[in-house]
Amino acid sequence: MLTADPAPDSGFLEHPEQMKPQAERFPFNRVWCKDHGCDWSKYRSVMIAEIDTSHVIKMGWWDKFNMEPRAQLQEDQHLIANYMKNSFTSALKNDQLVHHDVVDNPQNDTMILELALVELVPTKAFMRSVMDVVGLLIPGAQVLGLTGSGSVAIEGRIRDARTGEVIFKFADRQQDKTAVISVEDFTWHGHAREIIDDWAKEFAELYDTPSSHMVAASSHFTLKPW
Repeated sequence: MLTADPAPDSGFLEHPEQMKPQAERFPFNRVWCKDHGCDWSKYRSVMIAEIDTSHVIKMGWWDKFNMEPRAQLQEDQHLIANYMKNSFTSALKNDQLVHHDVVDNPQNDTMILELALVELVPTKAFMRSVMDVVGLLIPGAQVLGLTGSGSVAIEGRIRDARTGEVIFKFADRQQDKTAVISVEDFTWHGHAREIIDDWAKEFAELYDTPSSHMVAASSHFTLKPW
């Protein structure tokens, strides 16, 4: 997963200018905590709201140069949003340290996680895969294939179910992971699922640990060929 510049603000979060990097704790591009909003220890359950796809940022001309039909792109946004909710739910329920309660009806000790898919740029499948192969033969050539990388961006907030107050906001954007040869390079959005799974695991680790614990960002390189 390549280090990516932050995505433009989508309009999903109010006062995005409040967010800034806090790498000593969070693996995301930008975050904001209200008072002790970085400490989630008092919450005993999580409710994950339906994923918002109404703030997906319009792609530029190069991002559109992937030949994916527009109708298919819209359908993929819906499918990826569903995948995101399921991935976060699974990561919290099956966490190795603590099996968290994910609820449909919030209680006073529930945090509500509201997520928005704000960017979904397809992989330029043919270009990326060819460059990966050429990179084996010509050192440095693989860099040329980075223009074919897909990306995905997320924005989110945590709301206290009892008060309705937003206590935490974050935004992150990642490109697909660099691999020697990847079957996912021949798909439009295979990269997004792996990135989302990383976000879900990172969120579960944040929930498990005190505010003094640093959650490291996932690796930029993968040996997985599929």
